[in-house]
Amino acid sequence: MDNTEWTDTIDITRSCLLENINDWETRYEDYAREIINKKDIISNDRNLFHKWHPLYVYLNISQALSTTNHINFSLRFHGQNVAKIFVKNNKVIISTKKFDSTNGKHFSYKDSLDNIDWNSEKASNFRKFFSQAKIRTGNNEHRIESGLLKELEGRSAKNKSLTNIQPIKIFDDARFQMPTPIAGSKKKNVKYSSFRGGGIDILARYKAGSNTRLCIIEVKDEYNNSEPPTKVLKQALAYATFVQLLLRSKSGKEWWNLFGFSKPLPEKLDINVVCAMPVIDNPDKSFIGITIPIENDTFHLHYIYFKDNKNSVKILETSLSS
Repeated sequence: MDNTEWTDTIDITRSCLLENINDWETRYEDYAREIINKKDIISNDRNLFHKWHPLYVYLNISQALSTTNHINFSLRFHGQNVAKIFVKNNKVIISTKKFDSTNGKHFSYKDSLDNIDWNSEKASNFRKFFSQAKIRTGNNEHRIESGLLKELEGRSAKNKSLTNIQPIKIFDDARFQMPTPIAGSKKKNVKYSSFRGGGIDILARYKAGSNTRLCIIEVKDEYNNSEPPTKVLKQALAYATFVQLLLRSKSGKEWWNLFGFSKPLPEKLDINVVCAMPVIDNPDKSFIGITIPIENDTFHLHYIYFKDNKNSVKILETSLSS
């Protein structure tokens, strides 16, 4: 595949974004400013409750920008929402009401918690249940995404298969869902979607030599002919194109800091664009080594091929470490 196939995706995405720049640029500038202004609230609220494996704390843009005086965090089990948790009057509150139906269907959890104290017996029983629960049904891609996040989050080389990488979290704590204003599942159908755009599966920082690169990772639960790595990479490229434009926008420096980079936003960016898929015999690696210039920046194409063990995800092959 020559670079035309890749640059077509970038050109289509840039065109729809630039046509609507007055909408998204101002909106994302407001997003960044509001999140930064709420740093103390987010951090203080989050510090009032511990992590309870295998429950993980997530935060998205709408939750971070809530007009209330508290932040609604999501609690997820294997990537699926099971409760919301927030702080009110210095008390940690948990509610499952919005997820009662899916909790029963996917995990056989029958209780309903309606804004109760995190330290109550009911909440303790909730945590105990999910510490032993198994998935019956649900979104397989979300489960794999969560397992891959756990694999990437390890701090020690002894307990992770890919070193020098960390998923980006809001203020280095809550798992963060980065939204985009585009729908990018198919190259020819990339379109501007404003508030209803697709989200980036995993946004991460990867240390390459003396520099740290931003990684846009698109995760799939299958490797098949209808959605091969090249097609998945085009979706990731569409999202990467937005992130590149965002970092070169009026709020670029603020987003660079929110992404956890301590050094100033560089004049030249190197961004890894990655497909993450289950491993098969002789997986496609034809795109390795391809670099795509975009303005003064460069995209680098990569793969992560993993094994799904249902309860965990193990990276078996990746070009990131080569």
